[in-house]
Amino acid sequence: MRERRGRREWGEEAKNFPVEGSSDIRMCFITYSTDGQTVLPLTSDKNRIKHGLDQLQKIVPEGHTFMQAGFRKAIQQIETFNSGNKVPSMIIAMTDGELVAHAFQDTLREAQKARKLGANVYTVGVAGYKLDQITAIADSPEHVFAVENGFKAMRNTVDAVCLDVTSVEPPTVCVGEPYHVVVHGNGFQNLKKQDEVICRFIFNESTIVDEKPTSIDSHSMNCPGPKLEKPGEEYFIEVSLNNGKTFFKSNVSVTSSTCVSTRMGLQTCMRTVQSLCTRRRYTLGRTERAGSSQAVSPRKQCVQQAPEAAPTRLPDGAGG
Repeated sequence: MRERRGRREWGEEAKNFPVEGSSDIRMCFITYSTDGQTVLPLTSDKNRIKHGLDQLQKIVPEGHTFMQAGFRKAIQQIETFNSGNKVPSMIIAMTDGELVAHAFQDTLREAQKARKLGANVYTVGVAGYKLDQITAIADSPEHVFAVENGFKAMRNTVDAVCLDVTSVEPPTVCVGEPYHVVVHGNGFQNLKKQDEVICRFIFNESTIVDEKPTSIDSHSMNCPGPKLEKPGEEYFIEVSLNNGKTFFKSNVSVTSSTCVSTRMGLQTCMRTVQSLCTRRRYTLGRTERAGSSQAVSPRKQCVQQAPEAAPTRLPDGAGG
């Protein structure tokens, strides 16, 4: 009964599983019960990933909850595709049942083997699990997700586990001025050490700048921005949580622009008023109308026309 319910609910969630993103990311789907089965070997092909999700909807695992069998299949995939190298990877082990004593001990050993190959181990408990078991299997308590409301509630778990850069503030910065950017996204809480986080700014294949963030929370990080020397420069942002071993790409970018401060804008405005007064034979600071005169300060005219505010952005060549 539990297996049938899991199949139906997982099938609905699988249809919405996120497969878009970096083409450098490979996915693998493995099921386990008494034995482990590789439904989809590691691949970055999005069509194959979608097909693998379709296959998951048709599978009903039956038998024991032997998570160690699933870990062994995952380790095989890591060893096969990484050719013996220690390459960062992520294992998300999900269970909806309690592990018997020997299966639990075997799973602990297999999880440790996976970590030695560079894997980060996350666990997800979906009803019927033992919290102390899935906590012991995962890298840390921060890598444990307990879903109390069944598979339907897993969407928030997926968002929390997956690293994604969604936006940056500000999207436009001033040429020649020091600045910081705030990178927004998901999954930043999954880092193991803050000093292993890198903000990467990519101008082109030969110009790349790496910076360490000054602060991080679960959905944003503050990073010193690279120096921009001319308007129209653009760079794209990538993030690494493992000291540069892997980076997560994004389409989020920052562009440079020529900016003038309020003080510079006021000086430009006063020069403009003085020029107009001279050409129209007005006395600077006095406007004559209908036989009467009314003193108007050039500074007041400037403030009326361009009230002081944040730095004003001007296109190239504007401002005199």
